[in-house]
Amino acid sequence: MNIDLEKLEVEVRRSIASSHFISENVLYALSDDESSKVRGEVACNINAPRELLERLSNDSDKYVRLKVASNEKTPSEILDTLSKDSEDAVRFEVAGNPKAYKKTLLYLSDDSNFMIIKKIACNKNASEKILRKLQKENDSFELMYLISNNSSISQKYRRELTKKIPNGIFANPPTMLNL
Repeated sequence: MNIDLEKLEVEVRRSIASSHFISENVLYALSDDESSKVRGEVACNINAPRELLERLSNDSDKYVRLKVASNEKTPSEILDTLSKDSEDAVRFEVAGNPKAYKKTLLYLSDDSNFMIIKKIACNKNASEKILRKLQKENDSFELMYLISNNSSISQKYRRELTKKIPNGIFANPPTMLNL
């Protein structure tokens, strides 16, 4: 049975594009959809093939690119390219992606957007060296707290950080959910 995808409503096409049971052929067809929302659903589908993610990482719409950056199946090389995107939202998603190279996270550690810095602080792939750099360049209790909760740091560094954070400073401690 053949279905003319173009005749379906946008929300139906989005639902199809987000399905983990959809064929690659349908994902490729939907990747050319006129709606950036549909292309975005294709971009964050964990079954999207590398070639498709690479093409969508160059989409003119930032929503599509940020969806590629947020996909944990996106290859590290593509994330490295997206780390240089002009849109903060795209770089923010790269900073949080556990597949991002350490060199990509190091590059993003110089970003002027503090939300991106906080996202790196929570990335389990960020090395302690990168996290120490973040802390040194951004003297913030919030950042220290986020780094202290990153499982990639040593116990020694965690103790150093927790000593610097005054007790009771956070009524609601910062988490990635607050970002």
